[in-house]
Amino acid sequence: MEDSEAPKTPEISKSLSRELEEVISKQNLLTSRTRRRVLMSLQEQTNTEEDAEMEKLRQKAIDEIINSEKSYLRQLEIVDEFFMKPLQENGYLDSQIYASIFGDLLGIRQVNKELLTAMEISTDKIGQVFLDLAPYLKFYSTYANDFKTATNLVEEQLNKNKSFRQFMERQESRPEVCKKLNALLITPVQRIPRYKLLLDDIIKNTPRYHPDKDNLMEARTQIDAIAWYINDQIEDFEKNRTMIDIQKSLVAGLPKIIKPDRKLIKQGSLMKMNKSGGHAQPRYVILFSDMLMYCKFKGTLNGSVLDLPKTDALEVCCVLPLKHTSVEEVVGKGVFTIKCQAENLMLYSPKAEDSDWVD
Repeated sequence: MEDSEAPKTPEISKSLSRELEEVISKQNLLTSRTRRRVLMSLQEQTNTEEDAEMEKLRQKAIDEIINSEKSYLRQLEIVDEFFMKPLQENGYLDSQIYASIFGDLLGIRQVNKELLTAMEISTDKIGQVFLDLAPYLKFYSTYANDFKTATNLVEEQLNKNKSFRQFMERQESRPEVCKKLNALLITPVQRIPRYKLLLDDIIKNTPRYHPDKDNLMEARTQIDAIAWYINDQIEDFEKNRTMIDIQKSLVAGLPKIIKPDRKLIKQGSLMKMNKSGGHAQPRYVILFSDMLMYCKFKGTLNGSVLDLPKTDALEVCCVLPLKHTSVEEVVGKGVFTIKCQAENLMLYSPKAEDSDWVD
């Protein structure tokens, strides 16, 4: 006997009520009056079943935001228990530096304890809970604004404060922690964008006429405004961290590229065309807000970007200040010349997705 092809599972299973509706509508099985009465009854049954399914999904989304909040609060508790309290007691940090590193963290923790309690009590009014607490979530904007300074201070103290460094090594390696302090300090910065996603899931599964629907929509709008600002801060932080990785990867640590007003714009591998007509050579190019750095490199590429930091991975050939530099496309998208005083480079990208260097 030949094997028959296994039946495919339908992507969305219809309820029995919905199927019956379709059968009765397509085939003239009943008198028109009876058919109308039966169809209305089936429609009500279908709506009830679909509402029950949506309510189940809504409850699942609410459970997710509550469990996520518990996990987040635990991260804040770890910072307080294993870093803030012992550092305050042993005096390894100057009080001003301590305040700059931990900022409004205790205020944020208190707000979020209130948020969790309110969500657990009022699971049917999550939108109202967020609206009530939205003014206090502005703590997050201040925290995000100071976050870059805080993480830089941690790195600075690790380099020059031996007792602080030894304390951090002990605490970060504890089984209850197992994380770098800076990785814990970023959790509030990541939290508001996470709320946006969690609220989206609740809104999607909340019926249009639910009494909390408008509150959810308004809360989502207010969270979104804070999230836009914080996302910019996260992006700045990531780029600053990348700049530190680049600095650590320069041969002999030169030149010094870290400056308060300098921003990383783009980095990646480009091919340098040989003036004498020989083979093109790979070069690593890093564009900052005020200069272009052109390097020979060693190491593995992740796409067209180097995996950094890596000691002596980048040997700087030249640094071109942008105010004296011009760029011009040569042959279509991706091939361009860079001119800066005596320097004249012709570069191109072997990857189509990296063809926006000129822009």
